[in-house]
Amino acid sequence: MGEDKATPVVVDANALIDLIKLSALIPVTKIAGYRFLVVEEVVGEIRRPGQAEILKSAIRKCCLLRVSLNLSEELALFARLHAVLGRGESASLAYASRHGCLFLSDETQRAFMREVIALIGEKSLIRTPVLLACAVASHTISLASLKSRLKTLKELAAGPKDRDDLEHLDRVLDRLQKSLEER
Repeated sequence: MGEDKATPVVVDANALIDLIKLSALIPVTKIAGYRFLVVEEVVGEIRRPGQAEILKSAIRKCCLLRVSLNLSEELALFARLHAVLGRGESASLAYASRHGCLFLSDETQRAFMREVIALIGEKSLIRTPVLLACAVASHTISLASLKSRLKTLKELAAGPKDRDDLEHLDRVLDRLQKSLEER
C-alpha cells in the first residue's frame, strides 16, 4: 500500500514509551497500511536519554514522521485541550482531530475520554495491546519476543517505579494475549 493511502496514526507519549520499553517501536511501525506520526510536544516528553535516542533513531529512519501544530485552528484546539489534558495528549489529539488521524494512546482519564469521543470518536482511538496484536498478526514482531523483553526488564528492575511500570506492561501483554485469542 502506498504511503499516501496509509492510515495516519498519531502516537501519544504513554504508548510510545511502552513500545520503546518492549523494543517494539520499530516493528510496530512496519505494520502495512499505517503511517505513524509523533507531534513535537510528545517528542519533548520523552526525557530519558535511552528512550529519547530510540525515538530520534526511529524518526531518522522515517519509521515515525515528526509533525507540528501549525494551523490556527490546531493551535486554538491545543490551547483549549491543554486546560484539561497534558501537553502531549492535547497536541496529539488536536492534530488527530484536524487531520483525520487515528490516535494511539492508553490514557483512560475521564476528561481525556470525553475529549476523544467529542473530537474523533472512540473508534479512532487505538490502544497499545490492539496495535501489538496487529504487529504479531502481520509477523513484524512475535509474542514470544515481547514476553522475553518483559522478562529481561523484570530482571533489571531496580525499585518500586520499575515494578509499577512492569505491572503495567504485564497488563498490556495480557490484553494483547486476549486480543490474539479473540481473532
